[in-house]
Amino acid sequence: FVGLALASAAAIALAPLLPGTLAPLTPQGATSLRPSWNVALTLAAVFCQMAAIGALWAFLEPLGTRAGFSPAAAQTIVSGALACQVLGGLAATATVARLPPAATLAVGQAILAAIAVAIHVLPVPAPVAFAALSGVFGFVWLFLMPFHIGLAFRADAAGRVAVLAPAAQLTGSAFGPLV
Repeated sequence: FVGLALASAAAIALAPLLPGTLAPLTPQGATSLRPSWNVALTLAAVFCQMAAIGALWAFLEPLGTRAGFSPAAAQTIVSGALACQVLGGLAATATVARLPPAATLAVGQAILAAIAVAIHVLPVPAPVAFAALSGVFGFVWLFLMPFHIGLAFRADAAGRVAVLAPAAQLTGSAFGPLV
């Protein structure tokens, strides 16, 4: 929370340096997005992947107590997974331009599925293994998210699907616990 407060304070300090106004964007013959299988499959893939992630995330703390942690320690594991998310986001930032989106997402989803299965079959108690799996889960989760945008640009080079990808990510995450 202190780090979040410091980052917010830095953003506030930088706000006066932003331009007061921006010139309006000029349309350059943009057409509306037409429904297609390519668009639907791209958004469905993003939605489903984030729903699967949200399903595990929603129950990570109770799974941690099942793995042998006290409730407070399970909450600490969740915080550790959040820290690993930051690392995953940083790694994605460094590699997103060099890795193919579809293949990266497929490999990442296989890793996420293996993590879910591994958590399911862990002997009880297995706190060290659960903590490690939770960290990898957090890392892979945020590592994959920028690749959704790359996948969206493959479906529509004009970027109209890419604008919808964050909504599919959030909606998928929200539906996760229902999954």
